[in-house]
Amino acid sequence: MQKKILIIDDDPDFIDIYKEFLKDRGYKVFGLVHSVDSLQTIRALRPGLVLLDLRMPTYNGFFILASLPEIVDLGGIPIIVISSDLTKEDKERALNLGAMDAFVNGREDEGLLNRIDQILELEDAKPHVIRRGC
Repeated sequence: MQKKILIIDDDPDFIDIYKEFLKDRGYKVFGLVHSVDSLQTIRALRPGLVLLDLRMPTYNGFFILASLPEIVDLGGIPIIVISSDLTKEDKERALNLGAMDAFVNGREDEGLLNRIDQILELEDAKPHVIRRGC
């Protein structure tokens, strides 16, 4: 089954660029520009991973990160945060809120794509590890 990735970013051009990168790697990619719909979309879509912009109007990425664990069935979805002006403090805060990693968008593209592959491969391996331990 094709793995689903949801990109939440208020910049539709960024979504389009990363959609192409990720589709070329075999992922099924969805984009969302309205952060107010993010929690409902994550629940409905059940993506394998979310790329989340930190700087958005209405609900910023920090709010969304903080809200996910409170929604029982959404707490385990891997999140990578992205921002064009990512500071060390932003990265630390995002990681403390549960993000798996953080990248400066447009500057670390190959590293970001490789990290996405790595996280989704690890997520695939989880059920196998659990079964072996039984």
